[in-house]
Amino acid sequence: MKTRSYIIAYLFFSLTFDLIGQESKPQEEVQNVEKTISIGEAPGLMIFIEGASLRIIQNNWNRMVMPSTKFNKATPELKPVYLRKEGEFHALNTIINEIYPEPLNIYATITNINGGIRVTAFFEKDSTFITPATNEEIYLSSKNFLRNFYISNIKIVKADEIKKEEKKLSTMGKQLNRLQRQRNSYEKQIARSKVDIINQENKIRTIQTDQNVLSERISNLKLTIMDIEKQTEAYTEFSKRLKSDERNLKKLANSHKSSQTKITRQQQNIRKNEERIATNLKQQENLMNDTNTKTEQIRKLKELFSNIN
Repeated sequence: MKTRSYIIAYLFFSLTFDLIGQESKPQEEVQNVEKTISIGEAPGLMIFIEGASLRIIQNNWNRMVMPSTKFNKATPELKPVYLRKEGEFHALNTIINEIYPEPLNIYATITNINGGIRVTAFFEKDSTFITPATNEEIYLSSKNFLRNFYISNIKIVKADEIKKEEKKLSTMGKQLNRLQRQRNSYEKQIARSKVDIINQENKIRTIQTDQNVLSERISNLKLTIMDIEKQTEAYTEFSKRLKSDERNLKKLANSHKSSQTKITRQQQNIRKNEERIATNLKQQENLMNDTNTKTEQIRKLKELFSNIN
């Protein structure tokens, strides 16, 4: 009974950690495969590097399996040969100390598939492909070599991904600063509009006072002119004063209308800027939420990166 409970618990936790592992770190298992390549059916090892660039992986692979090492001129038949044949990468008589201190033949296919790069490598010594059965030592070192290749390149992918996300975060920060500057600008415009309204209201009060004074003076002038005989110097003089005051009264009326128009326009500007501020604050809120989400995403990516080993 205890054994059964233990097995159930083991399976449960194994499944749980497998699921967590799939979400928290990239797949890094080196798989055994058997595929047909240009030289025939061959057993090999395969890795999949999610999100990688085909060109970068090809270049990195060439550097790893085609080291610029010197060879013994006494055995020219063992001179390393590196070529690309039918879409495959062939490294013949190559020496990679990490795998084995003597010449090996390494054949590889590097293909772009399912959002990443699949590298399938076939290791051969003395015309025999390396498997656990044919040479366990070289098989294990080859598997470790491929795993290290995976690790180094997935780190490049994740580092590049972090860099891109940090650039997006930086752009978000600049956008947020721009929105804050815009809001400050709207608030300053509202303040200027309010000051202008106060100035125009004061001006209108002054105009109204001047209008009252002129209206009363015009009324008095009209009464005075009625008592003066026409075609006299006094009549002419008072008539000139009346016309001048009437012109000034008309100017004051126009100024009053202009000030009232300016007040209406500034009130419209205030409402418009208040609407802009409301929209701006909503945009800032949305951007802050996006920024927090992006920050958490970067944190998780960095945590994932630190766990790649």
